[in-house]
Amino acid sequence: MVNFPRAGVDFVDPWGMRYYQPSTTGNVRIDFTNNGSKPAIAIDFGLIVSNVLIAEARDTGTFAPGARIEHELGLAGDHMPSRSAKMECVALVVQWNDGTYYKSPRVFSVTRLNAK
Repeated sequence: MVNFPRAGVDFVDPWGMRYYQPSTTGNVRIDFTNNGSKPAIAIDFGLIVSNVLIAEARDTGTFAPGARIEHELGLAGDHMPSRSAKMECVALVVQWNDGTYYKSPRVFSVTRLNAK
């Protein structure tokens, strides 16, 4: 599990880039509610500043519809903004327990920090 603080995890983001999520006791706290109609098993979050994706994190588990989830996650990304920056945390991709996916429209509109 990515939200488990004793082990780092490799993952592939929505653009096919491979990242390592460090083990941690928590770099960022993410609180969310599954608004879908079925359980989610993996969620890729993006930290966005001025429409630029600056960091990513993945949370795994079984997240029931309507359940409020509160986790601390490590971040894949080295470019943390100042506290005065307007930040957004967006669920970029959700994998449902039946194997289907939801991909946020933001995946297509944000600029990746290290995009070439």
